Amino acid sequence: MALYQTLGSLELDCEDLIASHTPHFTNQNKIKLFNKARAKKESSLTGNVVVTRCTPNTKEIDRTAFTKKDVKIKQNPAFFNYEKDLNTPERNVWWMNYADPKLFGFYADDFFAQDEIQVLEHPILASVRRYLLDPGEENMAPKTLIQQGMDLIATPYLIENVPLWITVNTFPKLSDGTPVNIYGRCFAQAPLEAIDAGCKVFEGDVKDNIMAIAAPSFEKGEYSYGDIELILKTLISAFSQAKDLAPGKKCVVHGGNWGCGAFGGNLELMYFAQLYAASVCGIDELVLHAVEDDDAYEEAEWKFEYLDEEMSLDSVVNYLMSQGYEWGKSDGN
Repeated sequence: MALYQTLGSLELDCEDLIASHTPHFTNQNKIKLFNKARAKKESSLTGNVVVTRCTPNTKEIDRTAFTKKDVKIKQNPAFFNYEKDLNTPERNVWWMNYADPKLFGFYADDFFAQDEIQVLEHPILASVRRYLLDPGEENMAPKTLIQQGMDLIATPYLIENVPLWITVNTFPKLSDGTPVNIYGRCFAQAPLEAIDAGCKVFEGDVKDNIMAIAAPSFEKGEYSYGDIELILKTLISAFSQAKDLAPGKKCVVHGGNWGCGAFGGNLELMYFAQLYAASVCGIDELVLHAVEDDDAYEEAEWKFEYLDEEMSLDSVVNYLMSQGYEWGKSDGN
């Protein structure tokens, strides 16, 4: 049996979707960029986006003795560059969206972190959100985490064939060579020259696969058993669903500092979690971007290698609990 349950799947015509559920940006810089991209790209918009929502198959995960599998691990110091790794007949490439529990919930306004940047680069993701807000799609509510009683349940979204319209460099240089920062809160106050330097309409025809998964948000003190269990089950369900969506192809996942910004996640734990999930799910290649702390990554890699070749999820969670991981820290100290 699968390690996930598919909650629902939709196939949406790109041209119809952008017309009927046009993104409603409120930030002026985003409005200008979207309108500029739409004027150049909409007439050539073709194909369908496929939207799949899944959740962990808890019973199957809990009773499985996970076997570590070979996975090619790469570190990339840069942020995502979609042109550098394209889908091919042999490779199915996924780019993680470090999602909020509200799927693409803050795309429209002044926020400009990883989630919001990715939606500006792929504006049809905003159209997907608006479509899913319509009544009648109860299994496809735009939420990547839901509350059931006292428990948080992960419901990752996997969105295939998403057109790339805009490229973003958050640390561009002005024409005189002056470096500028348009990341985060800097974006809303940035002068037009800085926006033009950092954000370009993409001239090619590239379609990406986006994996939207939310990490648990900031707590105090040490991670609980439930926190770590949720992290691992979230990744396992999303990674295994991604692999099964393209049988016969190599499955590649681009990740990195997932949940380690505003959510206060522990870098070492999150690196470990991605290494572990990629291995047990049979992901062929994992690319970790913009690793901020080499010591945290190396420690995560060492602890992953230390694991037995076959362990239950409960054993792994208890092992991680023994490390005393704390929120907002890069190690277990």
